[in-house]
Amino acid sequence: MDKQHNRHLKQTVEMLIETLRKKRCKKKAHGREIGLLLIQINEKDKLIKDLTDQWHATRHERDQALKSARRSQNRLLELQDENGELARKLTSLVPLKPVT
Repeated sequence: MDKQHNRHLKQTVEMLIETLRKKRCKKKAHGREIGLLLIQINEKDKLIKDLTDQWHATRHERDQALKSARRSQNRLLELQDENGELARKLTSLVPLKPVT
């Protein structure tokens, strides 16, 4: 292999070995990059899920607050109607006398 006529063959083999070594290193680095990307994707998915859960919880709280406000408004209207009816009954039973 050390002979002059094998020199070109030896250089070609060394270049092929170097190329294969670089490919192997790239493959390992690529595997690490994929691993890191998968971790980032999982973290992103967790963040999206957390934010979605927060949004749903906030939306539910808002809906509950709106429902409570509507109920309070309806109850207020009922009490105002009832108050008006009681005031009419009271004035029909006891006519108001002017204060002297």
